[in-house]
Amino acid sequence: MKCRLLIVVFLVFSSACSKPAEKTAKRAEKGKGDIVIGVALPLNDDRHFLEGVEMAIEDLNQKGGVLGRKLRIIFEDDEAFKDVEIDYLIKNGKKIAHKFAKDPDVVAVIGHNNSGVAVPVSIIYEMDKVVFITPFASTPSLTNHGFRFVFRTTPTDTAYARKLAMLAKQKYKSILIIAVDDLYGESLSNNFHTFAEDLGVNIVGGVHFAPWEDDMKGVLIKRGNLIDGAKFDDIFDAIFLAAEMPKAAKIIKMARELNITGPFFGGDSLDTMELWNIAGEDAEGTIVCSTIINESPELQKFRERFKAKYGYPSEHWAAHTYDTVQILAYAMETAGSTVPDKVAETLHFIQNWQGITATYTFNEKGDVLDSVSGFKVLSKGEFTYDEELNKLVSEYEKKVAEQDKDGYEAIVEREKRKDVDTLEEDDKDMDGNDNQSNKNKN
Repeated sequence: MKCRLLIVVFLVFSSACSKPAEKTAKRAEKGKGDIVIGVALPLNDDRHFLEGVEMAIEDLNQKGGVLGRKLRIIFEDDEAFKDVEIDYLIKNGKKIAHKFAKDPDVVAVIGHNNSGVAVPVSIIYEMDKVVFITPFASTPSLTNHGFRFVFRTTPTDTAYARKLAMLAKQKYKSILIIAVDDLYGESLSNNFHTFAEDLGVNIVGGVHFAPWEDDMKGVLIKRGNLIDGAKFDDIFDAIFLAAEMPKAAKIIKMARELNITGPFFGGDSLDTMELWNIAGEDAEGTIVCSTIINESPELQKFRERFKAKYGYPSEHWAAHTYDTVQILAYAMETAGSTVPDKVAETLHFIQNWQGITATYTFNEKGDVLDSVSGFKVLSKGEFTYDEELNKLVSEYEKKVAEQDKDGYEAIVEREKRKDVDTLEEDDKDMDGNDNQSNKNKN
């Protein structure tokens, strides 16, 4: 693995000679024509991501664009949350990434929301010096390799898992973990388990699904043999769920069919109305740790405009991708250039940028501070910010920081080292060829 990482690092640094990168830089330096942004986002049941981008582009262009130039997007459907084999998603994602990277007009890319796809495509963008910002992919491994051109506007699984473990410590007596063993599920559940154990949370057991397993009820019955003869709810009072949609919603429905009544809680992948559309009242009371939505006048105006434009209410991800585009535009204006090198350098130093959803600060790795995350509860078909839960965790977080700062930092460093070993091994070459056969689904 170490050799593979060294090879990747060598390829990254040798990318200075990349012909596509040279053409893009020269084209950007001229400062003429439209500013072109590649967009790789899903269309299946999650159009809110793309619609947020569209509204941001429209607003920016109505104000004169960026650096006196109009913005234009080139869109590709990356099918991020489609319930298909991960091999297909990776192959499709790499095809899109190579297309964008070889286009000298494309200076930045927004998208690639699936963590299992975001990691391998990030190598392509880094090699060809294209600014890459994902608004959704949260696996820590994405930004743990020292890449200069890779960013995200959502907190990492490590940050989400830490807050979720604190919630569990304060709110529940015992926890069952249910996870799908793909990149997202493993990352979130492993980080949660590490933090939960450190805090003394009682984990009664775990049930793990392979991504391709559809008989989830049968799997839970077979693998959930945690007790003999008692009801599930007798041994745990909450379920931590680490799975992406739509499988997460199917797991919740399956659990209710087994008369599991305890509440579910999990990360940002659950923060979508698709959860309600699939699971309905079975998902009532689900707690998510996701990006914060500031109930500001600007956000309310955005929601009203969104509904008027598209004919239905917006999910918070629309506002989130709106902010992602605006952050990129701000970096270009601040840099006074669209040259990817200069834009990337500027993004690393953005501090306290106020969007309509939250206040964003990037660190040297390209991550945003986890202050943009908070808790919401699904109630009557709508996720709402829960002031009580956020206060509960915030106060406990301060207490833990005071008592065991060194311990927490040690945990974070340990998890970082683990994440380094998760770099995708399917990039034996950099041509976008599918070099690994893996039967996992999203």
